[in-house]
Amino acid sequence: MAFRIRPDDGLKDGLIGSVRRIAREEIEAAIGEIADSSMAAESVIHQVRKRTKRIRALLRLIGPGMPERAKVESTCFKDAAKRFSSRRDADVCSKTLAKLKSRMRRRLSKEACTRIRHAIKQTAEKQARPSGDEHPAQRLREFRQVIECARDRLSDWNFSTAVANERDANVACHTGNTASNNGASMQERILFAGLERTYRAGRKRMKDAIANVKNENVPEEQLASSFHAWRKQVKNLGYHAQLLWEFSRQRMQRLRKQAEQLGELLGDDHDLSVLGQFLCAVPHDLVTAQEKHVVRAILKKQSARLRKHALQIGRDLYAKQPHDFLTWLAKKWRT
Repeated sequence: MAFRIRPDDGLKDGLIGSVRRIAREEIEAAIGEIADSSMAAESVIHQVRKRTKRIRALLRLIGPGMPERAKVESTCFKDAAKRFSSRRDADVCSKTLAKLKSRMRRRLSKEACTRIRHAIKQTAEKQARPSGDEHPAQRLREFRQVIECARDRLSDWNFSTAVANERDANVACHTGNTASNNGASMQERILFAGLERTYRAGRKRMKDAIANVKNENVPEEQLASSFHAWRKQVKNLGYHAQLLWEFSRQRMQRLRKQAEQLGELLGDDHDLSVLGQFLCAVPHDLVTAQEKHVVRAILKKQSARLRKHALQIGRDLYAKQPHDFLTWLAKKWRT
């Protein structure tokens, strides 16, 4: 089934029934992918990381209704997926280098470009290599054990009698009044509160990134980190638009399209940042300081272009105050 909460889904258990169903489908799909011997390890890792992010986005959306449980489970999935981070970075490194090939050739000799790409890939692979006797298959087995235990806990996922905190409760009440003609239930108000959290967080992260761009004294590492933090919230908003598609297709289609476009730009920027980190780790006997300077200049120029475009889209996506965003959404709820 699709990664969506349906208004008429889970009639017996209501919203929590839908949430459990979606989480179970994602977990079991990940287990199936791990067991699929025809899939390359790179593809399996990509898929299970994506499913982990989707489950965590689901938990963030319904977090106001089960704050403690959502926090514990989200941390569990986050920690489980961490074992694949270095492998993901190494895989992306090769693709990013391929995209930069023509730009590097304009500034460096063919021999230098080949040597630099090889040195960076070698460094990335070394960092991604499991320690001791641990192999990718072992990491996947450990990950599978963790998510199987999480699947067994799904029956413990239940909403509290009240929305998590005062601000979320105010959001829920406001939304209930705004959408009263559409008969918004308390469970639907939990969705509004979770969506408002994510929108508010994304708006704040965008402002943080803008402030860092304007401050010439901010180091590149901090600047890149602020854009990456923004990307995480943008991705959550895109997942929420998928989950709530059936409640307001017109609004969610617009949200998802903008969030996905923005997420792609911020993702490409993050890949450049990761590549820059690997470049710094390359020994000087393989790549000279001058060559590193040239490559860093290329990365900086590309990042500036991506960030400028991202901020243009972001200012449109996050133009509304959170309160006004919910009002805009509620007007087309269940239509």
